[in-house]
Amino acid sequence: MTPVPWQPARSPRGNRADPVGGGRGPAARALTLAREQLPSRVPGLPFTVRVRGAWRPSGGGSGPDGDPATVARHHLREQVRRILAGCCVLEPAAAQDAVNAVLMSWQGPAGGVEYHGRARLAVTRPVRARARRLLLREQAGHLERQETGRHHAMVQELLADPDGRLPYLIDRHPDRLDKLSVLLPLLEGIRPPRAGRPADPAREEAVRLLDRILDDFRTPPQREVLLHALVRALTAVGAEELADRSARLSARAGPHARTAPTAGSDTG
Repeated sequence: MTPVPWQPARSPRGNRADPVGGGRGPAARALTLAREQLPSRVPGLPFTVRVRGAWRPSGGGSGPDGDPATVARHHLREQVRRILAGCCVLEPAAAQDAVNAVLMSWQGPAGGVEYHGRARLAVTRPVRARARRLLLREQAGHLERQETGRHHAMVQELLADPDGRLPYLIDRHPDRLDKLSVLLPLLEGIRPPRAGRPADPAREEAVRLLDRILDDFRTPPQREVLLHALVRALTAVGAEELADRSARLSARAGPHARTAPTAGSDTG
């Protein structure tokens, strides 16, 4: 028996099945996603997504294998997932605009069908509360790093001053005066911090990124993967000393650690 190719059902009354608008011709059929949980840019903090849209056969080629509505729904879901992966649950309106800016025009062809739609996003109270706690923790960490940096700069300035380092050490460690004869010669090479050094946005962004990565990579195997990737990256850019230090750190990472790749090794 010769299989009959899939043929789209046609409605004589036009595009009434398209709830979004913009469909051309009678072949557009309704398409919905109801209360899908799709992840945001922070793992474990999902959006609740509803989409009302439509699908239709693409302009060229044969129809999809299987149910065309299922194919269209799958591609629509994955496209929304990719967009929301860069969005924050504390900014649902911006995330919804980002999704609709793409979905409200026909997308495709995708497996023999085109689709479009309009999304509505929501964030549950528990998810919003967790997101706020994470944001507060990130802000607190940033403030703590700034305070630590200011303290280190102050100590460096005091120790770099030949007339100020001895009073500082006596004041801070009055019980260790017998150690000063050993310590003072070691401080001769300290230079004062560079005054008026401009802020480095790239460095600050790198610090924030590393903090976020360390929050996400909680288990030893995950941290091992991060260390190996860091070694490869540093070796590729020629930072051999940093790559060597990272490799040694990876070797001490615990029972999950493996031998890190070295410069010139086959990375596969």
